[in-house]
Amino acid sequence: MTTNISWTVEPDSSRMRARASIRVQQSVNEQIKCDVPNCEAKRRGISSFCKAHQNAHQDKGHPVLRMPRGEERRWMLAEGERMLEWLREKHGAVNVESWLRAAARRITASPSMAIPPRKIDRRMTQRTRAEIILAYFLHKRRGDPLTIIQLYLAAELYTRRMDKVFGPTVRNGFTNRVVGQMVARWAKVEEEREVYRVSVETMPSWANQEFRRHEDLVKVKDTYKPQTSVYKMLGKMVREILRKELLLSSVREYYDHLFVKGEA
Repeated sequence: MTTNISWTVEPDSSRMRARASIRVQQSVNEQIKCDVPNCEAKRRGISSFCKAHQNAHQDKGHPVLRMPRGEERRWMLAEGERMLEWLREKHGAVNVESWLRAAARRITASPSMAIPPRKIDRRMTQRTRAEIILAYFLHKRRGDPLTIIQLYLAAELYTRRMDKVFGPTVRNGFTNRVVGQMVARWAKVEEEREVYRVSVETMPSWANQEFRRHEDLVKVKDTYKPQTSVYKMLGKMVREILRKELLLSSVREYYDHLFVKGEA
């Protein structure tokens, strides 16, 4: 006699414990107020923010700050120039220029990465899409890597000055977003191409004539608009380079200098 044995596969016990732990953390966390000052709403899930500020954090890179515009952007870039001058006076122009040149050599992208926008696929990794933007800036627009470095240093200083509440994780993410979005704007990932457009002129049935076929050569402009995650990845790539060249510690040094003098 043959016995049919059936069984069910239970999920791994460690996964079950992890899920149960997350549910407990979530229930406890949702009883705590949002970390944004003066916000009385409760936190969302396991986030430190409520639903509204968590959405802002995901969309804009920061729960309360927004991208610098107009006068703010001009101040940011001008303050970055003043910071470099201060660093040259303190550490010597030769040393600072050596740091900048070493960092600029690390900001590279292959010319082959500047592919047409219509070929950029969502299945590509965020880093690959960020490298495509960087390749456009360096090779298509003939951009200077030093411009990106000065932009990041200025954005780092801007974020530190505007945000004295949240930790480095939030500030770093916002700085990466600012830099990535501005570099993508400079890179202007777009391409104009000519395509044939075919149209058929419909004739009345009683005319007893063939349809007329028209072929026109028209220009089509393909444009790539990155997602927020790609902006952040592009800024993160620059941050990794500057951290190795010790330039980010110089931003903290300059910020402390301003703060001690009461100018921040």
